[in-house]
Amino acid sequence: MQDDIILFDGDKLDISINDKKIYKTMVREAINSKLFVVVTPTLGGMPLLIHEGEAVNVAAYRERGKYEFLARARSVLKDGDLRLVLLERISLMSKKQRREYYRLPVRLKVLVCGYEESVEEDLPSHIDDAQVIALENIETKDISVTGLSIETKRKYNVGEKFLLSIHLGQDSKRVRPFYICAEVVRTEKLPYSGMDMVGFRFYYQSQDMSSRLTKFVISEQQKLIMKRRLIEDE
Repeated sequence: MQDDIILFDGDKLDISINDKKIYKTMVREAINSKLFVVVTPTLGGMPLLIHEGEAVNVAAYRERGKYEFLARARSVLKDGDLRLVLLERISLMSKKQRREYYRLPVRLKVLVCGYEESVEEDLPSHIDDAQVIALENIETKDISVTGLSIETKRKYNVGEKFLLSIHLGQDSKRVRPFYICAEVVRTEKLPYSGMDMVGFRFYYQSQDMSSRLTKFVISEQQKLIMKRRLIEDE
């Protein structure tokens, strides 16, 4: 859910790199809607090393909820003994609601397609092959009711829109693909692999689409919980 907020001096933030440890920091100076300076955070006395050009996951908080976005380090600064980082927001903000917190770690077959705008009017009916251009056949890293992520060598840009054909099940030959429009809201370079983590946000969902996704995620989540219980009981 896109719902941009404005950052202010003194705002408390959570930041992380590659979705690892969460570091607490604050906005030292909010320059404009995209540029802001933060104090380099520490955890257990160890500073978080942020290099110029590096992608940083940022979360800000308001009474209405948690807002997440991707930023890039423009420069590393010093103010006396204080280390600062100039960050630039490079993605849309995503407001986290309760149903968005759980991401199901599952490998599903996904076909990423370019498409004509008229396709949006036909969803969720059958899609003619002539209306789409297959760009990449890949598997998900995880999926939720509101989006999914993949690991890929193909380059995607934040803001690009695609049609995704998703098989909500392991047997792709028997399960009919699920078509949904999605926008790239996050890209992140993965170290040492030469691949990118790409996050898609679903949009133009019908009630039927949302219902199918919700049932699938809840069903698979329950299976994982049962599997863990069986392992713990052994």
